[in-house]
Amino acid sequence: MRRKNFLALILSVVALAEASAAAVPAPYHDKPEAVRGIHVDDLKQWNGKAARVLKGPDDKDQTIVDYRGSVLVAPGVSIDFVTEDNQVNFPFFFELRLTSSKATPPRVLLRYAVMDLNETEWYFPGNGFIYVRSPQWHLCGPRTIRKFRWTGNGIEEVPQPLLWVDQTAHVESTTPLYDSPDGHRIVATVAKDSEVQVIGMQPISRWDADEPNALLVKTPLGLVGWHRFFGGTPQSDGTLDIYQCN
Repeated sequence: MRRKNFLALILSVVALAEASAAAVPAPYHDKPEAVRGIHVDDLKQWNGKAARVLKGPDDKDQTIVDYRGSVLVAPGVSIDFVTEDNQVNFPFFFELRLTSSKATPPRVLLRYAVMDLNETEWYFPGNGFIYVRSPQWHLCGPRTIRKFRWTGNGIEEVPQPLLWVDQTAHVESTTPLYDSPDGHRIVATVAKDSEVQVIGMQPISRWDADEPNALLVKTPLGLVGWHRFFGGTPQSDGTLDIYQCN
């Protein structure tokens, strides 16, 4: 992304952060909850009458696969909602499967990895879009929202330039902030033991991706820059406690 585009992005997200002086309620909290963690615009979108366990744990695999029900994701299009709960290891998975598929195994439209099934919220407005809010990989606590859409033949993610975080972080070592996620020009430096506001996070390609990443950070003086972490980040790039989860 060009530097001028990064500048425009930074200015817009900072304006949003300043506008939200108080904590806002969870997204779509006022929408009907068909079952725990699944919100819809109209309860008629949900059919949970056939909810059942598809697979229980055994000696070879400690995974419980549950069919939770089916949901109308777009006019005339229903999908099956399935969870995979591994009793030994993580991650856990949600699967969205095509209801009308007679394939064996069934056609999986989306396989979404999470750290906690019970801390993940879905919203199906019924217009072809899907929203999922879950704890963010590599961060300690913050939840972010991803957006997906029904294409007519499958489900694809709608890429976001930034995953919204909006959380205070403690600076564990002197941390330079850069003009872009992969930039080399330092625009600000925050001292050890100060507090910063993490505005957002650069999206990652996969939950288990060990790739360079960056957080958009606001300093106590109101300056904004990118903090790099993971993926071989040098010690000189500093440390924030927001990803030190041990």
